[in-house]
Amino acid sequence: MNKKTGEGGIPQIDKVRDTDIFVAEFYEDGKKQRLGHAKLCHQMNNSLGRISKGLKVSKSLLIRKILESYIKFFDESKVIGGQTHFDAEKTMNEWISERYDMSECQKEILQMNKMIQSNSKSPEVQLMSKQLVVMSKMMNLVHKNNL
Repeated sequence: MNKKTGEGGIPQIDKVRDTDIFVAEFYEDGKKQRLGHAKLCHQMNNSLGRISKGLKVSKSLLIRKILESYIKFFDESKVIGGQTHFDAEKTMNEWISERYDMSECQKEILQMNKMIQSNSKSPEVQLMSKQLVVMSKMMNLVHKNNL
């Protein structure tokens, strides 16, 4: 099957036929080995080169790390029902509505924390309440940055 034409379960033809890259390039028994052939537009290839130089790693290692990170992200997102970057994007109204819900939840958690701090004599309970506030702030920050 010819994967370039969209056959074999690939729904769309990849229009990028600009720069050849390999996910892994190494020498084995004195012979150069190249694995994971793909094509990128030259702008993306240039950006990967710039980033890899800045990080002082090879472009192949950078690409592997990016792919590993994305696979972990995708698998975790799929398990919890989150965004996988290939789903339909949220509309601005949906995001604003979620921000409002997060804001209301944050206010509720802060009110409960005040009540627990003033009423509870147990240092463990007070500490757990403070930890929940920190976690809610972290979740709020993550959501704020994900449109």
